[in-house]
Amino acid sequence: MKKWFQQYCYLLTVILICTLFSFCTKDEVISDDPNATLDFDKDTLKFDTVFVTMGSATEELKIYNRSDKRVQVSINLGGGDASFFRMNVDGTPTTDIRDVEIWANDSLYIFAEVTIDPNNEATPFVVEDSILFTINGNEQKVRLQAWGQNAHFYGPDAPNGAVICDAIWTKDLPYVITDSLVVSPDCRLTMEAGTKVYFHNQAALLVEGTLQVNGGVDSANVVHFQGTRLDSKFGTAFYQRIPGQWFGIVFSPGSKENFINGALIRNSLFGVVVDTFNTTGTPSQAATLTIQNSTIRDVGWGIVGSDNTILGVNTVVYNCAFNNVLLTRGGRYKFAHCTFVNTSTRYIGHEQPILLLNNYNANTGIVYQMDTRFYSSVLYGLGAAVEEEIAQDTVIIEGANYGLKFNNCLLRTTIERDNSAFMNCLFQEQFGAQDTLFSDYFFDIDGFDLRLNPTSPIINKGLTRDEFVTLLGDTIPFEAVELDAEGKMRDEVPDMGAYEF
Repeated sequence: MKKWFQQYCYLLTVILICTLFSFCTKDEVISDDPNATLDFDKDTLKFDTVFVTMGSATEELKIYNRSDKRVQVSINLGGGDASFFRMNVDGTPTTDIRDVEIWANDSLYIFAEVTIDPNNEATPFVVEDSILFTINGNEQKVRLQAWGQNAHFYGPDAPNGAVICDAIWTKDLPYVITDSLVVSPDCRLTMEAGTKVYFHNQAALLVEGTLQVNGGVDSANVVHFQGTRLDSKFGTAFYQRIPGQWFGIVFSPGSKENFINGALIRNSLFGVVVDTFNTTGTPSQAATLTIQNSTIRDVGWGIVGSDNTILGVNTVVYNCAFNNVLLTRGGRYKFAHCTFVNTSTRYIGHEQPILLLNNYNANTGIVYQMDTRFYSSVLYGLGAAVEEEIAQDTVIIEGANYGLKFNNCLLRTTIERDNSAFMNCLFQEQFGAQDTLFSDYFFDIDGFDLRLNPTSPIINKGLTRDEFVTLLGDTIPFEAVELDAEGKMRDEVPDMGAYEF
């Protein structure tokens, strides 16, 4: 019995060893099949528009060995060391690597980037190369394709420097700000229609002098301000919807006669900041800004003012992570035919009020004079997280002037309707995540089209021409709002908001 058991154990051990050996040798065998091929998760590795001299985002390629034997692959860039493209094969930066082993039914990653040299092209131009794979004499390739864009570069280490004075920018080439650009005191930067300005991570436009943006309402003439991320790595809408990709446009104390017309400002932490306080936190000469026929979207804060003068006309601000309008430490502000709307999106949650007002300094106890007025405008948000879209962090004391007025506006607020701040306003009484009337006001709120529906209740509810002239003739001429944000003529009784139906 004992002898039989020993023989049985010996036989079983031999079988197990042979089985394991057969498994190992099968996977350890390197294929010499001349017909062996690889599979790829894409046949072309595409890069979206890349500014010359600036590196691209990293794209990835996955290679599959679907055979039951190991393969040895040689991988190289078609353009070699002269290629604009770079690759990393399974952790190794290279342009040419030999005998890379991929196990049976396994895969391998290649990561690629591109940096394109400048040339004389004004429009985007294509650069191409290929990654070549050779296995048992059989060659395969995956194309590499990128679009290059020449540009004017500004910043501390950029060719044009970080300080500018009395310059005119045109639409000949985009302008890329790599860090921050300063418009010097008593100097002017003018941007003509169609100019495009791109900002690298945390970059800002700091205006100590004057900024004049001469854009238009049609798409060809709009002046664009946005981040440098143009790729669609995480979907076509991802970088178009994400705030905080650059800092913003900041008007410093003493900056004057600033004028923005026909601009699209997006993806920044701040849309525009008009500041009056110097580095010590004490008041300085007030900065001034007029912004009209413009859109600020997908930002942290939209319009920020601090004890200064801002006039807003035919301007749309939406999809803000925080406040569409933040006005602090007093100031003088007037907005006519503007649309301020927030609703939660996939990337931004509506959790802060659209309008936040503050007229004092909590550290010093100083109370500042403040006068804020909205005419024929929309201040409206959707979402259960915010029930009050008009937030006032204010102190009213004898001798201090605090004024807040809404004439012919659509508002979402819990403030009592008989408050003297409201004149001929419309209110939405329903608060919650599902506000069905919200979609009744605008053409396509999900698609961020804030033009009015044919049955919108705010049609013909704005100030008439005579009422407008009486209230604002001294600061905003009616001619400034005679056309809406798209250049459409307003009728005798205009609609609320930036768009006329």
